Amino acid sequence: MTPIVGHTPAGAVSRPVAGILRSAAGSLRFLLAMLLVLPAFAACREAPPGKSVEVPPQAHKISRAYEDGPLHVRLHVDKDALTVAESLQLTLEADAPEGYQVEFPTMGQKLGELKITDYWTDGPELTAEGLVRTRKRYTLEPFLSGQYTIAPMEIVFLPPAKDSEKSSDRESRRIQTEELAIQVRSLLGEERRELQLHPIFGPVELPRSLVPWMAAGAGLALLAGLGAAGFWWTRRRRGGNGHGAPPPLLPHELAYRQLQEILDEGLLDRGALKDFFSRISDVIRLYMENRFGLHAPKLTTEEFLATLHGRSPFTAEQQHLLDEFLKRCDLVKFAADHVTREEAERHIEACRAFIDATRPEPGGNGADLT
Repeated sequence: MTPIVGHTPAGAVSRPVAGILRSAAGSLRFLLAMLLVLPAFAACREAPPGKSVEVPPQAHKISRAYEDGPLHVRLHVDKDALTVAESLQLTLEADAPEGYQVEFPTMGQKLGELKITDYWTDGPELTAEGLVRTRKRYTLEPFLSGQYTIAPMEIVFLPPAKDSEKSSDRESRRIQTEELAIQVRSLLGEERRELQLHPIFGPVELPRSLVPWMAAGAGLALLAGLGAAGFWWTRRRRGGNGHGAPPPLLPHELAYRQLQEILDEGLLDRGALKDFFSRISDVIRLYMENRFGLHAPKLTTEEFLATLHGRSPFTAEQQHLLDEFLKRCDLVKFAADHVTREEAERHIEACRAFIDATRPEPGGNGADLT
């Protein structure tokens, strides 16, 4: 059988041939694209360890990237120029395989001439490449306008220790950033060059006003207030009735009050008989001094009773009662003589009876040895 040969018009190309030509053109364009991309890709991969690589700025004015094998460091600064009233953010990012320990540089209160006002650490977090990322951020503020320099910073990577290896024997790997320049502008701008200091004016006479009179009035008001306060304080100290201080207690009134205070202290309930008799003896001696002018508290019982011999204002019964009372008190105080509670209560009643018998009569002063 004779094969049938198709007829092709002049200037036309058969469909198989056209397909071959289109495939060849596509392959040629692919080869040209690869020739353009491969050098750039090779340049990126062949960057020396620890050297910086330019990173697209994106939201940062300054961005630097550094790498050493699987270790990566990125430095970002949000401003390369600012005014003295602004602050800038500096960020350090470190990526390392899991198990690596990352140590950022230790900084005090300043980074160069820039003051550190705040700092915090983010992470760790896992990146899409399977590395662990740690991030540290700093807020920096300038003090004066001018050119500031951020010195190089070193990030230390400590690899994971093997089972038989000590932590101190591990060899650390370090990546150091490069020096950065920051420009700080004054708020005055170019106008500061035109600023001039004006000469100081001479003395100027103050305008007359009511200030001196107002000051004098305030002083008088203050004096009046102080006088009123003094008058009020004096009246309060006198009892607030305007009739002077209250009269002092009479000797027998003071003695009654002291005896009641002794009973209120509960000395008998506590069994403090020695203290009880000493106290009521002192009450009688003070009463004798206030009532008759005898310095009884400073005398012994024998000396005190001797002063009364021959010139006592008391009756024989009162004298005998006073002698027995004071001698009984001395026996309890100094000889620890035993007495019951009933005897102690009888002694204080005898003390009251003696005061009642020797107190002055109403309207008179009574007997007095002075």
